[in-house]
Amino acid sequence: MLKKMFFLVCGLVLMAGCSSVVLKPTDFSWSYESVMQSDSRGMIKGEPKTISCSVKALFFAETQDSVNVAEKTIRVIRDRDGFYFMTSPGFKNVFIFKSDDGALKLHKQVLISESGLTAPAFNRRDNGIELASDGNLYLLNKNGLITEK
Repeated sequence: MLKKMFFLVCGLVLMAGCSSVVLKPTDFSWSYESVMQSDSRGMIKGEPKTISCSVKALFFAETQDSVNVAEKTIRVIRDRDGFYFMTSPGFKNVFIFKSDDGALKLHKQVLISESGLTAPAFNRRDNGIELASDGNLYLLNKNGLITEK
């Protein structure tokens, strides 16, 4: 009986040591947007601690062209929940991505302007991500457009 009790206690101690560690709350947001230029292969690469990825699929989703992707300006910002917001001058949409096993997976595509954004810029706000373009302000979160001013 003493042996069984010993093994039970040892098992409980080992299981407690194997429990996962959760750091909570966590704020994944970036204070400022990253403005990056795509290279001839359609890749963007930010400063350390930002992001590096191919934007060919992003341009294809917006323009149906994944060939002419060189020297395009991409604006990227990350919200508190870790979602990435991307757009580019001329885009009609803001694309919201989430991390997915070594990739960014489209979470939501949000139509902002049928005529296209001429000078989009992102800002982090307490209640979401603000997009400023053409004298208008849009507040977004991972679920889409919250308000337009």
